[in-house]
Amino acid sequence: MVDRCTVINPGEPIDDGQGGTIEGPEARIENVPIWWRQSGLTPTEQAIIERYAPDTVFLAAVPVGIPITHQSRIEYAGERYNVVDVLGPRTNEVRRRVVVKRSIGGPS
Repeated sequence: MVDRCTVINPGEPIDDGQGGTIEGPEARIENVPIWWRQSGLTPTEQAIIERYAPDTVFLAAVPVGIPITHQSRIEYAGERYNVVDVLGPRTNEVRRRVVVKRSIGGPS
């Protein structure tokens, strides 16, 4: 993995002092190694992709241990992507594969 990205996770809920919560600041993990691919998916992965707009969906992977969920976003190559599926885990996994979809409007 020679490319780099930023993984953005939503903030943890914070007590608002009035019996509710507000979303805390987002957690940004900078300079994360990333593997990126647009094609060459397995039949299972292709079936997942077909549920989304195929022209804006990609397969990516980050090192195991980087916190990434369905609520995460990735900034890569000047674009922002939403995680739509986290694949795995697999035996002896060294990278966590995720399906991402390009966000409308790009980075903010």
